[in-house]
Amino acid sequence: MVESPDRLVKSSGKIDTERRRYMAAVGMLGGVGLAGCTGGGDEGDVDRDTLNVAIRDSMEGMDSTLADLTMDFYALDNVVETLFRIGPDGDIYEKLATDVEILDDGERWEITLREGVMFHPPVDREMVADDVIANLDRVGDEDMGSPRRDKMEPLSDWRAIDDYTVELEFETIDTGFRAVLDARGFQVNARETIEDAGSSAITEPVGTGPFQFIEWEPREGVQLEAFEDYWDDDIDPIENVEITPITEPSVRVTELQNQDIDIDLNPDYSLAGQYEDDPDITLAESQTTLGRRNILVNSTDGQTDNRTDQRPLPTTVREIRQAIDAAIDREAMLETVDNGYGTISQNLYPADSPWGPDYEPFEYGQDLDRARELIEEADVPYDEPEITMITRAQNDPERQMGELLEDWLSEAGFVVDLQELETAEWLELLNDFRFDLRPGEGALFADPSPYINSRAMRTDELAGYHGGEDTNYEEVFDLWEQANTAPDQSEREELYHEAQRLYTDDCSFIMCWHNDQLTAHRNDITGVQPLPDLRGQSIPNMQFD
Repeated sequence: MVESPDRLVKSSGKIDTERRRYMAAVGMLGGVGLAGCTGGGDEGDVDRDTLNVAIRDSMEGMDSTLADLTMDFYALDNVVETLFRIGPDGDIYEKLATDVEILDDGERWEITLREGVMFHPPVDREMVADDVIANLDRVGDEDMGSPRRDKMEPLSDWRAIDDYTVELEFETIDTGFRAVLDARGFQVNARETIEDAGSSAITEPVGTGPFQFIEWEPREGVQLEAFEDYWDDDIDPIENVEITPITEPSVRVTELQNQDIDIDLNPDYSLAGQYEDDPDITLAESQTTLGRRNILVNSTDGQTDNRTDQRPLPTTVREIRQAIDAAIDREAMLETVDNGYGTISQNLYPADSPWGPDYEPFEYGQDLDRARELIEEADVPYDEPEITMITRAQNDPERQMGELLEDWLSEAGFVVDLQELETAEWLELLNDFRFDLRPGEGALFADPSPYINSRAMRTDELAGYHGGEDTNYEEVFDLWEQANTAPDQSEREELYHEAQRLYTDDCSFIMCWHNDQLTAHRNDITGVQPLPDLRGQSIPNMQFD
């Protein structure tokens, strides 16, 4: 049995980074709460049985099967738990599961469940394998429309062998499938809750987590209460948690400085200095291996609408894509967009991750002369490549990246059509491949397996955004498929490393930097520790000093 991630969180120390005078280990916390919070400017007025947490946006649902926003899972991860969970070190550990036996060369898994795990009221009974199966059925039900359904494609069947054993059968062997069972949407709800909801969304989740659900006001917040019968005796959570969406970053700063809230889970990078200068507040920072800012480059030519009339399409040509990379000033972009809170990189996973290769084939500094040379070297019948770049107008970091890129690429000899769009139109163009560049952000899984099977990598008709003829995509996909089925961890790592080297060479996905995670909290809050998947701050470990 491997030690649970919560125990690891309690024992781990702060993460050392290169920046800032005090950098404790943090990640993004769970939960959304009720607007207003309790308390006031005088510490004596604050109810110290209640942890008041502020987040940057509202949550949209309490159904883990259907929820699609990180904000939703800030609360859900504390109420409904997964079979496995990422730890502060980036590895995956048993949670509601205690063991996995891989049989028949990976075609069948037997997962042993933890005994004595109780569901919250009003269910008040022990979790068994039938509950896990009910949740897998719901995710896999096409009519439910779960955004996680595609993650189950490697499976051909799943069943309960007995009360404490779940069997998975694989149509496609996937050695990294534990990362799927740790992912958003694979939490275990009590099957009574699922049956009561039917085809509708769950609004009052009943799980096994350290906190039980009390109340949710849509687009307002959530109240949670400590669960007395929680299965892990080493966890003694604060009695109550209220998690409140406060969308204006400066208001969160004022609320924390006035002690109206205890934690700002999502400090704005540009305002972090105000927390650093406050002696009563700790700005906790950690480098995450799983958050990233990047530029998606469409190397395919299957869709030409909203793109240039030039042929070949510029971003289908390797030298043109490499010219785009050469024109980028990563350090300047990091400082402008995220106030320097990040580590520049050229790979999906950083070098200190087991999945990250130590590979940096291109210069990190901006080289406009080299960008112009690469355009000249490209075998194309035009001198000024025309590209379409899409960003979301309401997403400030994304918009800032787009504006910087527009300036730099224009200097390098490109003609840029920067389209700042409403989210719905942006998403339509993105999903239809009707763009050349998409600057933005994203998160990775603790294991690469779920990511590389996503639509961004491959569809039934196309090899994804990265599958143009002038790429190494066939070899890359072959290496990834080998890695998915390899039983040996070191073999998997090397196969993924080689795939990423080819992927980086292609410049069809230009990494810029891996984000740092920030959390600002009052000095009397202890137990603030990181989970590097961007969705989990360990609220159960937090205490008032």
